[in-house]
Parts: sequence; structure tokens; C-alpha cells
Amino acid sequence: MIYVFEETTGVRLFGTVCTDISFIAKQLNIANKTIRELEGENEQSKMMIATLRNMVLEQEDLEKENRKLDNRLNKYIVDYNGLNCEWHWLKTENEQIKKDLKIMLPLILAIDSKISIKECKAVNRLCKLVEDDFIKSKEINNLFKKKEYPKRNPITYAAVPEAIYNWDD
Repeated sequence: MIYVFEETTGVRLFGTVCTDISFIAKQLNIANKTIRELEGENEQSKMMIATLRNMVLEQEDLEKENRKLDNRLNKYIVDYNGLNCEWHWLKTENEQIKKDLKIMLPLILAIDSKISIKECKAVNRLCKLVEDDFIKSKEINNLFKKKEYPKRNPITYAAVPEAIYNWDD
């Protein structure tokens, strides 16, 4: 039995043998075209969903990375303030923290001690642990040339050498 659609009214005629092959072909073409359009829309939708999913994942990755950086920085701040310059946290086994500290510590010490980076032998000694390019950079030299800090903080100043000699590279 072949189902045939009446062309003008769209009524399906049951049990009619259709001799007009061109009519059937036309109906099949319309059906195939509709299916292809739907598949195309489906592909577009899939691509849009995949793009949105990737954007969400990238955002989540950025947020995770920011949280890690915040946690590391908070660790330095909490320990630095809370331990009153005991600096025992310099003995960490974490290589990333060591690497960060080698860059950050000379600046933290010089600013906290209210002294010029050139006035403090301990800071200069610690600077040798940092890459030469960083120490010689004009930005850092200019930063400390502009600010004259004659007053020294004896607690921090006294604590610095111990931190240097206990550095466990």
C-alpha cells in the first residue's frame, strides 16, 4: 500500500496506488530538504552549545588560577604579619613559593623596613638570590631612589640576616 498526499489539500489518501512517479519524487525531495534543514539547525545548535561550554570552562579555569594566586599571596601576607618577621616560612619545600619569594622578598623587606634598598646590606645580600636582570632593572632602582627612608625598623632589620642564612636552596 502506498500513501499518497493530495497535492492541493494535503489530505493523505489511503490505499491508492500511485502511478505518478514524479509526484512521489517531489514529495520525497520536500521531505529530504526539510530533514537536511533540521539537521543543519541541529549542527548549529550543537556548535553554539559547545562554544558556550568552552567559554564557561575557560572562565572556571581563570577563576581557579586567580584563587590559587590569591591563596599564595594571602599566605605571604598572613605569615608576614602574623609572625612578626620570624620568617620561618622561608624554609618551605614548595619550589613555587621559593621562586616567588626570591622576587618579592627584597621589595617587601625594603618597603617594610622603611629604608632604601641600597642602605640595607641584608636586603642587598638577599637580592643576589634574585636574577641579576631583576635587580639591575631601572624600574626598581628608580622606585627606591625616589623614596628616602632614613628611619630603620630594627625588628625587621635584625630578622633579615637570619632569614638569608637559613635559606635552604
